[in-house]
Amino acid sequence: MDGIKGWLLGIAFAALTGGIAYMLSPKGATDKCVRIAVSLFILVSVFSPFVGGNVISIGGAFGDIENGGELNESLYEQIADNVSAAVTVKTKEVLKQYGLEDCGIEVKTTFSDGVVYAEKITVYSNTGYGGCEKAIGSEITKKTGTEDVVLE
Repeated sequence: MDGIKGWLLGIAFAALTGGIAYMLSPKGATDKCVRIAVSLFILVSVFSPFVGGNVISIGGAFGDIENGGELNESLYEQIADNVSAAVTVKTKEVLKQYGLEDCGIEVKTTFSDGVVYAEKITVYSNTGYGGCEKAIGSEITKKTGTEDVVLE
């Protein structure tokens, strides 16, 4: 019974995380792609117990990711990827405002108190930032809520 409860909680968490990612994503041309990605994310969480071919093996309680089974780790990774993708999109929007479109972006996510969030954003630019490093960092922090922003 705990396995089914964990699975249902995982689906609910995936739906909630997907909804948050959709709200954070830019509207317009990418809207359809984001909706498809969120839908696939939720479908993966729904069908995750059946992928291994053993329908009975729904493992672990959802509430404790550190001590949980494969289902919990898989859900954590999916949520972390979703958060990372949403933060990357917001960071690219800020960089585009400053005419920087060919930058590398690395997002480090962490899990604390039941929440997955972006702990650190690192932006790499070969052409520099035109003296706007402080403004860019501040704007990225404002858009993403991530305090640790490094521009290299």
